Formats: sequence, structure tokens, C-alpha cells
Amino acid sequence: MVNKAEVGRFDGELKTIAFSEGDTVSTILSKAGMSVGEGEMLNDDSGAVVNSTDIAVDGKTYYIVGNYKQGSGIDEVQNFEVGNLADAIGDVDKERAEIQKEKVKVILRDVLDRKDVLECDISRLQKELKEVEKDLKVFSRKK
Repeated sequence: MVNKAEVGRFDGELKTIAFSEGDTVSTILSKAGMSVGEGEMLNDDSGAVVNSTDIAVDGKTYYIVGNYKQGSGIDEVQNFEVGNLADAIGDVDKERAEIQKEKVKVILRDVLDRKDVLECDISRLQKELKEVEKDLKVFSRKK
């Protein structure tokens, strides 16, 4: 007895495939020139998840759905999102660290510039002090 099922991607064209009793869903996908990619899963027309090793049922429609880039289970999808979130937070933290680093550099440059100015002022004031001391010595000798 020949059975028929429809297969395809959820958002694409469906193909009607004839198959024999006992054939797996994987077999009918192969006949249609399709396969389940990494991160994809199979659903039937009721929305239930189907394994490719399950026996194909006459009159059913099988859809290849999703592409989560990591496994097809909900736990794997959630872990993937958590991982992405952690990576994104790490990236934001790195960006913040770089911004803070640049701010610190600006502050240090400003401090060093002020230090240079102060050192020049100190040097100038020391010279002026020596001049004043010389003048004071002159006055002290006159007494």
C-alpha cells in the first residue's frame, strides 16, 4: 500500500511524497530532497515536535521549522539566548572599560599638564624668592 505525506519548510512550498508502510520521516524528507539542518526541528500539522526517526503517518504534513543555531530543544534555545546575553553584557562591559580607560587617560594628561605648569611656577617662584633674598641681604647690610 502506498501512503502519501506532505513535507516542506514551514514558510515554503509543500511537496507530496509517496512512501511505503514503515518508512521514517527522514526517508520521506530524503525523497523530497530535504533534510533537517542544525538547529532546525520537525513539526507535524498539529504543531507537535516529530523526530526524523519516527515512522511516517499517511496523510500527515511535516514541516521543517526554526533555525536556532544551537540544537532544537527549548532548553538549548534558552541557553543560547542566555549565552548571547552574557556575551552582549561582556561586550558592553568591555566598551565601558575602554571608555573609562580613555577618560582616565584624559584626566592623567590634564594632571601631568598641571604638574608641568606647577613645576614651572615653582621654578619661577624660587628664582623670585632668591631675588627677594638678595634684596633683603642688601637691606640687612645697611643696618
